[in-house]
Amino acid sequence: MPHVVRTLDALTNDPALRVTVIDSGSTDGSLEVARSRAVTLVEITRYVPGQVLNDAMERTSSPIVAFVNADAVPLAADAVRRLVHACENGAAASYGRQLARPSARPITQTDHTRAFPPNPEGPGFRHFFSMACSAIRRDFWQALPFDPHLRYSEDVDWTWRVRALGASIVYVPDALFEHSHDYDAASLRRRMLGEAEADRAIFRTVPRGLVRGLALPLAAQLTRDVRQGLVSLPAMQLRAVAQRARFDGARIQTQAAATTRLQPSGTTLGRDPRAEQVVTDALSCASQVFTEGLGSRLLALVLLGSFGAGEGAVEVTDGIPRIHNDLDLVAVVANSQEARSLREPCRVLAERASTLAGAVIDVWPVGRDELADPKGKLLWVDAAVRGGRVLTGDLTVMRPLDSLGPRSVASGELGRLLVNRATGLALSRLAFEAGDDEAVRGARHVAKAALALGDALLVTVDQYPATLRARLEVLQRLAKVGAPFVRQIETAYAQAIAFREAPTEARVLLPALEQACQHLWGPFASMEAHRLGTLAATPMDYAEARGARFPELSDVSALGRTLGGLRGALSHTVPWRASRWHPRESLARAAVVLAFEADRRRSYEEARRWLRVSESTPQGFRNTLERLRDIAS
Repeated sequence: MPHVVRTLDALTNDPALRVTVIDSGSTDGSLEVARSRAVTLVEITRYVPGQVLNDAMERTSSPIVAFVNADAVPLAADAVRRLVHACENGAAASYGRQLARPSARPITQTDHTRAFPPNPEGPGFRHFFSMACSAIRRDFWQALPFDPHLRYSEDVDWTWRVRALGASIVYVPDALFEHSHDYDAASLRRRMLGEAEADRAIFRTVPRGLVRGLALPLAAQLTRDVRQGLVSLPAMQLRAVAQRARFDGARIQTQAAATTRLQPSGTTLGRDPRAEQVVTDALSCASQVFTEGLGSRLLALVLLGSFGAGEGAVEVTDGIPRIHNDLDLVAVVANSQEARSLREPCRVLAERASTLAGAVIDVWPVGRDELADPKGKLLWVDAAVRGGRVLTGDLTVMRPLDSLGPRSVASGELGRLLVNRATGLALSRLAFEAGDDEAVRGARHVAKAALALGDALLVTVDQYPATLRARLEVLQRLAKVGAPFVRQIETAYAQAIAFREAPTEARVLLPALEQACQHLWGPFASMEAHRLGTLAATPMDYAEARGARFPELSDVSALGRTLGGLRGALSHTVPWRASRWHPRESLARAAVVLAFEADRRRSYEEARRWLRVSESTPQGFRNTLERLRDIAS
């Protein structure tokens, strides 16, 4: 009150609108106003934004539904119609222009002018949306409901996830509404704290330090205020309160929705008894090698990846099963320091176990402290959702992962996943051109790349079930409303699953290596465009415009990045202009170009600019680069 009177009068005067009022126990007279109007009244006892929005959609039936806050007063008779019209023309969602109330203080007026400009391009932020006066399409909501767990920014979250499907979110400046709030310091801090916490969950960001996270943004805001004539102590205090709250909120890790870890009954997709026995024997051999080799330092040996989730691939040739995928093991030790010291011993033990077991066995030592603080790594979120198998040692070692979910994955981790799969494609493509027998291996890399694209999309939209088949069902649902690249991902994902179920027989389901790489470039570019905010038309454009992305990763510190980049520049691993980059950036750019660029000659030339190696380059990184470089040369 009193704005709800004007709002309901404007809405009920339009006979084309069916109005539903949802009230959570108002005591200021709003409820009585609603009862006196020709509306459907729904009274609820508890207001949780996402739950209320989902319930509102379920209670209505229109293909397009508009949402208007009770105090967002339409300033034109056709304001809501304009929002609906934008959705009828293809937008997944639209939002109107909010003018501050005439009585609003200057700082509120200025903020509204910046957030809701008169031009249709909108404010130019990375992503922005306001549910206060908006419209959405039902088909997109059915594919992706609102998150019922977020306490703030549920509208920003929903539209951000919808945009990951290639959908458009439209700002309609001609749809005018009057809506603003003059927050006091306490209310402003509470709101900014909640929004910053939500932003971290939505955009999967890594908290910034005091300078980049607090001092510089505050200085930029105050400078902007000075230029606009907002020079007053109360305004400066509010800016300081808001920015400090955003800084504090960005450091809060939102509790992920509870997940039920999968408990697979086997290790392979086909559940063929012969294949299961081959895997069991290989794991038994590996357990013995690592138990003897690490002794009391080994707290637990855990099987993760596809075999840990019960979805491993086994190829049957002439009736003899052979393990197709790598066996991914994690050796859990006391702490991260001990884990670092055991990397080389574990590598040696892994080679021995692979020889004895007749399968490729990868082992990575981790400290128990990393399980308690996974730092946004996809590996641990995947283990939390898909499950894993403790082969030997402490059976409770994975319990700290129980609280993880898709929102726990850092944005940089998704970029790393896609680039890693691009590296596999590059290796197979180059080896295939060099005359190596890469038929099966190339198909495997194509399948892994397809699964990575699908998984990255599912994590982004916060829909990440435990099994491959369940994930495919979600992708099929998303493909019905998403852009063409979503359908490409869904099709490739289905082919990859078929390949895993029968690597020998299903090989024909995968396109030729060259064709597959070209087919996957569009989805790769679209996924990275959503994550990074810039669309690369070609793989070479991506290599040039990528920017330094490894700083987003929790395991690449600022000091390590600086020293690694400087060392790379001095040793000609990376160009001087890229001295601030981590050396892995060279591989990222080269791999994408070599994997997806159709013009092979140009891809070689581009890759040569990035693939420079010296004795100071880390060994594993150098080996990969040398293979790529030698073939490309």
